[in-house]
Amino acid sequence: MIPRACTLAAVLAALLLVSPASSAAASGTVTTIVEFDTSASQLPEGLAVDRGGDAFVSFAPLGQLAEIDVDDGPAPSVEPVGSVPGVAPATDLGLLGLTIGPGGDVYGAVVSAAAQGVWRFDEDGGAPERVPGTEAIGFPNGLAFDPDGNLFVASSAEGSAPTGAMSGGIWRVSRDGAIERLLVDDVLGGTGALVPTGVGANGIAYRDGLLYVTNTEKGALLSIPVGRDGSLGEPTVVASGAGLVGADGLALDSHGNVYIAVISQSKVVRVARDGAIEPIADASDGLDWPSSVAFAPGCDGPLYAVNFAIGGQFGSPPGAGPALLAIDVSGRGEPMR
Repeated sequence: MIPRACTLAAVLAALLLVSPASSAAASGTVTTIVEFDTSASQLPEGLAVDRGGDAFVSFAPLGQLAEIDVDDGPAPSVEPVGSVPGVAPATDLGLLGLTIGPGGDVYGAVVSAAAQGVWRFDEDGGAPERVPGTEAIGFPNGLAFDPDGNLFVASSAEGSAPTGAMSGGIWRVSRDGAIERLLVDDVLGGTGALVPTGVGANGIAYRDGLLYVTNTEKGALLSIPVGRDGSLGEPTVVASGAGLVGADGLALDSHGNVYIAVISQSKVVRVARDGAIEPIADASDGLDWPSSVAFAPGCDGPLYAVNFAIGGQFGSPPGAGPALLAIDVSGRGEPMR
């Protein structure tokens, strides 16, 4: 059976033929699927797409998960799924990265004084529940499952390394529920440029025995080998530099490319196997501080993205606003697992 999101790709392809990209530097074409309400604090940070083609977004300050049927006409509805109790919009970062579990449940990373940890949203509509033990994670941000059902969590801040530098970490929630911090290192830590604790390890994805992890403040994409015993090897820099400063969520395609939302630069880039960085879309295409990207599993595009649209908090001029977008990248998506 072809996932419903794949049928949308055909529709978008037709639209894109009459709506060419507006940016000479970028090679993708962006279509807005739905705009969100800034006045209602509908600021989407996380994004995940299931096998049926439904998109899930996290409205960070509300601690709320919402679902969008991307095949539901030109103006799809935004349906609330549930909210994490205890998230304080005025002080907490709230509900951040998302991923889909093996059984179809949605998992979200929460940074909150009262609700810290990883939360599971039941696909059947039950109240969200915190995964026991995940409240110990310093700064849960990105989430990714491996094929065995183990959940890896990128923690953007885990305190200070022995050298005094900021450190970040990788945690694992095993399929049996065991919680373990597998790696803590200053290569995964931030610089303090965005928040005092630093925003280091952020987006994360698993494929073929490797974790791919972005470091936001240091502007880097890392790969980390996962041993057969579950241990993690030494992080290796795949790509780094000014073009990746602000790197947030990421998605993988079947050609070995990594797509990264570079939030503070309002752009999405593609990183090839050799580390070459290519801009795909930017602010002139309607991107506004994009924080997450995702493919629908098994589909030949498009690449979905969300505009977090928080540039005003950092002194940037108003942009296109919060939205769910589709970017034509002419590539086949791989599940973030």
